[in-house]
Amino acid sequence: MPFRLLNHVEETILKRSFSIWGIFELYGKEKLIIATPSSTMDLKHGGLKIKNRGIQDRPQSFGIEVLTNVTNSEIFQNPVKESNRLKVYLCSHSLEHVNHLMESDPVLVGLQIGIIRNKKFSIGLNFAEIVLNYHKNRDLDFPYVIINGKAANLVCFGRDIMGNSVISCYRKIKDNQILIILNEDREVLGIGRSRFAGDLLYRPNVITVDTIEDIGTFYLQNENMSIR
Repeated sequence: MPFRLLNHVEETILKRSFSIWGIFELYGKEKLIIATPSSTMDLKHGGLKIKNRGIQDRPQSFGIEVLTNVTNSEIFQNPVKESNRLKVYLCSHSLEHVNHLMESDPVLVGLQIGIIRNKKFSIGLNFAEIVLNYHKNRDLDFPYVIINGKAANLVCFGRDIMGNSVISCYRKIKDNQILIILNEDREVLGIGRSRFAGDLLYRPNVITVDTIEDIGTFYLQNENMSIR
């Protein structure tokens, strides 16, 4: 089946990631499923083929709203290269309902939160929203960086972050660490990777955070897919 439940190795990988991002207690409250590359593309026609457009899962325990056309951020262009990428989806249905859905061989079910590749979990913007929502009334106890308004606008176009644009950041941040990029209102702008550790992220006139995914590109990709 294109969609399946997690195996023990994948569960261990995800539990570790949920713990790193400070949301371990959320693990298990919603059903996580795996999609193989073939489940998200139609090789014959070169695009998505939705079999049931009525499937729109809304994760409830996380308190977030699923937006239309934001469940899949890309169409695989090279199935051989992408064969080791396992997409992780969040599905709010019961186990019995999930099994029934998988038996019907749907193309998209639930909300994509990231990708497992080479035994590592790469978070997506939907996962970042879950993390931020969990910490809404708490201290931001996860890798993050808050940037000023000018830099926020540039990040939405894929620009990297200069040190003098950083307002604050996670105090335990390390170099080459994945982090969530936030604006001054603590809204998710993207996902980045630190070039330096700690206070070195504030170095002026130097790029200190690389932007690896941003909401501008993310939503434009899905908008383009919706009009094909």
